[in-house]
Amino acid sequence: MITAVLTFIVTFIAIVFYTIYSFRWLSLFVLLLLFLIIYIKVRREIKKYGPKSIFRAFHQYPTENEQLKLVKNILLSKTKVYSLFEMDSEILVSITNSGIYIIKVLGAIGKISGDKKDSSLIVRNEKVEYISNFFLELDNIEIDIKKQIKNINIKKVIVKKGTCLIEIPYSKAYLIVGMHNFYYELEKLEKEKQYSLKKITEIDLNLSHILSNNVKLK
Repeated sequence: MITAVLTFIVTFIAIVFYTIYSFRWLSLFVLLLLFLIIYIKVRREIKKYGPKSIFRAFHQYPTENEQLKLVKNILLSKTKVYSLFEMDSEILVSITNSGIYIIKVLGAIGKISGDKKDSSLIVRNEKVEYISNFFLELDNIEIDIKKQIKNINIKKVIVKKGTCLIEIPYSKAYLIVGMHNFYYELEKLEKEKQYSLKKITEIDLNLSHILSNNVKLK
């Protein structure tokens, strides 16, 4: 059996080398084409997700900070961000041409259950954990903003890992998207209502006042 396997491997290698030698110009062309395709794909990955993105496949799961940095990088590279605020509990508030984004970067892994009105939600993985209700977190921030800024387009977005399953009924007021699809969903959202620079400046001043206790990133 071992002899047969070795014979097959040696024969296969010999055929490959013979083919490469016989069709060396064609092989060289295919190799160069392959390198060109890889180069283009790597450039696109870096543009979308940053220089560290090409190595993310070697990590089982990104840490919460890494995922938060990835979301920030996508926001800054894909949209024209006028202001970006980082709040507690992995929440970002961003002002772009299309309005205000309130983004929860969810670091949980496992199944999330509970009621949308509960103060805490249950995460079941290898163990049972409790996390703050991110639906209420986004709602409370939206309420505070709308008290000061009238008729503003606000998008509530929850970015989750692929290993996170949310088993809670939710309305269309929230966009729940996997980390791998966030870039493309953001592209769709940015095609919606566009504000003038004057309106955006007004929104920025008001939002800065509302979120004065938080760090302004840009």
